[in-house]
Amino acid sequence: MLTDLVERVPLPIQEALKDANMTLEQIDSVILHGGSVRVPFVQKALEDLVGTDKIAKTVNQDEAAVMGIPIS
Repeated sequence: MLTDLVERVPLPIQEALKDANMTLEQIDSVILHGGSVRVPFVQKALEDLVGTDKIAKTVNQDEAAVMGIPIS
């Protein structure tokens, strides 16, 4: 039922990279925080996009705020 949604997962990252004139190779880490990134298929789609070694899943909300990550 969610297969069509998987295709939408990478879009925000791709758009942000485009706006910043950057590539995935220039990114050291992608920090996952918030509710939607706890969904396994979302994590898998992001790992497929950026690579497992660049995914950080252990950052809590307080740490994310200190690091300058927008919290919704």
